[in-house]
Amino acid sequence: MFLLEKAKNHEALIYFAGHGFEAPTLTGNQKGYLATFDCTSDGQNAIAFDDFNDLIHKSQLASLVVLLDCCYAGSFLEKSFLRSSFPVFNSKLNYRLITASREFERAREDIEGGIFTQAILKGLSHDKADETTGEVNASDLFSFISRQLKHSGQEPIFMGGGRSIPLVWYPPKNPVVVVREECPYRGLEAFDKQHAQFFFGRKKVVENILQKLAQAQFVPIIGASGSGKSSVVRAGLIPQLENNGWRVLEPIKPGIEPLAKLRAAFEPFFQRSREIQQLYEFIHNHCDALNLIIERLPSSERFLLVVDQFEEVFTLCPKEEERRKFIELLTNYSLGGRLAIITTMRACERTFLNLV
Repeated sequence: MFLLEKAKNHEALIYFAGHGFEAPTLTGNQKGYLATFDCTSDGQNAIAFDDFNDLIHKSQLASLVVLLDCCYAGSFLEKSFLRSSFPVFNSKLNYRLITASREFERAREDIEGGIFTQAILKGLSHDKADETTGEVNASDLFSFISRQLKHSGQEPIFMGGGRSIPLVWYPPKNPVVVVREECPYRGLEAFDKQHAQFFFGRKKVVENILQKLAQAQFVPIIGASGSGKSSVVRAGLIPQLENNGWRVLEPIKPGIEPLAKLRAAFEPFFQRSREIQQLYEFIHNHCDALNLIIERLPSSERFLLVVDQFEEVFTLCPKEEERRKFIELLTNYSLGGRLAIITTMRACERTFLNLV
C-alpha cells in the first residue's frame, strides 16, 4: 500500500536479502518467487514476481532501483520469462535492477553476511563517490560490485534504462566551479526579477518602499530617466515581496490602451467566458472596479499591481476619457490590505498630473 499511495511519482529503492526460488505452476511452467519466513516450496505465502511487478507497475514510480541478494537471483534476468514477468522494466524510463548472482549460482555468505550486500555497502561509501559531484549512482555501484565479486564464484547481473539514478551524495572532494557566462551588467536595460542575484546597492531604497507599503496601498515612485526606478521594483522589491508570500501580478505598462493592459493583469483569475465578460464589465463600467475584482480573488493572498512607466498614460494614450478612467480606477481602490499598487514615472512627466 505504501508504493501505491505514498510513492507515486517518487523515486523508490527496493532491497531484498534472503532466498529466491522457482516452483512449477499447474501448467508445468516455472514461476519465480522471493521467499518469506512462512512460505512453502510450492510458492505458498511467497512473493510471486508477477505480483511484485504488478505492484511496482501500479505505483507509477518516477524511477526505481531494485537490489536482490538471493540465490539464483539471475534467473529473473537471464530467463526469457523475466521480461514478461517484469513488463515494468520495459516501460519505466529510469530503472536499475541488480541481482547478486546468475541463474545457476548461489549467493554466497561469509561470517559478516552476504558478500553481495557487503559489496553494496562498500560501493556506497564516501571514498567511492565521484570526486566532482560527490554522488554514487546505481550504474557506478554495479561496476564496483562486479569488480569486488570477481573470482568469488558468483557474478552479479544488471539491467537498466533511462537517466542516471544517484543513490547517495557526499560533499565532493574536488567540486567543479561553475563559471556562469551570463553578463551581470545590463547596460541601459532594466533589471528584472530573474536578474535579482545581480542587483545590488539599492537595499535602503527597497526598505523605504516596503515601509511605504506598510503605510499606504498606493505608492508612486518618481525619478529621473535611467535612475533605476523599474530595476528597483522588478529586481529588488518584487523578489522580496514574493519571498514574504505576496502574489505579484505581471507588471504592466499603460501603452496606447491602458484599460486593456489593466484587464490583462487580472485575466489569469478570470478564465471562463462569463468571467472574462465580467472582468471587462468591471473595468470599463465601474469606478470601483478594483474593489469588485479583489473581492473575487483568493482571500488568503496579498496582491501587488505594478504599473511601470506610468507616464505612458500621458505620452501614448490618445483618448482623454480612457486616460482619466485608468487613473480613476487606480486611485479609487479602497479595500486596504488586499492589494497594493506601485507606479513608476519619470520625474519630467509630473506636470501631466496637473491635467487630471
